[in-house]
Amino acid sequence: MTTEEKEKNNTLTIILSIVLVLILAVGAYFLLTNGNATEEEPALPPVTLPQPPEGVPYVTANIGVNVRSGPSTSFDSYGVAPSGASAEAIGISEDSAWWVVKVPTEYASSGQGWVSGEYVTATDTDGLPVVPSPELPPEIPVPTPDPNTATVTALDMLNVRSGPGTTYPSYGLAPTGTVGEVVGVSEDNAWWVVKVPVEYSPASQGWVSADWVSYSNPNNIEIPVIPAP
Repeated sequence: MTTEEKEKNNTLTIILSIVLVLILAVGAYFLLTNGNATEEEPALPPVTLPQPPEGVPYVTANIGVNVRSGPSTSFDSYGVAPSGASAEAIGISEDSAWWVVKVPTEYASSGQGWVSGEYVTATDTDGLPVVPSPELPPEIPVPTPDPNTATVTALDMLNVRSGPGTTYPSYGLAPTGTVGEVVGVSEDNAWWVVKVPVEYSPASQGWVSADWVSYSNPNNIEIPVIPAP
């Protein structure tokens, strides 16, 4: 082998070594930033549906599906029915895209919820009555949080209520992704108190369920406990 050939081989070896080092470095970086160190998205709360009796129309979830208060993603969700869950079907939306199903009255006093036909399989549902859509609740304009404060972010359409419980009236819905400033927490830590415009509440306070938000407090601000109204 000539001297020139040896130099070429040495140069090629050096280049291959550099490429290998770069590949290993990129792989290590990916593992650190996108592997186990990555936090999972918060899971939405489950909803428990009564098993339909034999001989009635029903729908079965093909995947986890939201059971909503109306036939649109603009309505709030009572929770997610897991894949394989079945519910008695009692009606269909005006556009035939949503099924009305029976839900426990603890979720809705009407005993009705809505699931998208896109995510369920319907059985024996021919001839079900058309159910008009309920009135869509108004959206509430949640003020932009001040910097360096504790915040919550809505995981879905979110009721902002006058107190820490579903029996308290809702001021309106905050759209998915809405960020609100946290000013307090309920005595049982199940509800956050957020700032709302004074025209909704003289105290500028609204209550959101901790199950339906992600919480962030990077500066470890102390959050006061606020008694229920």
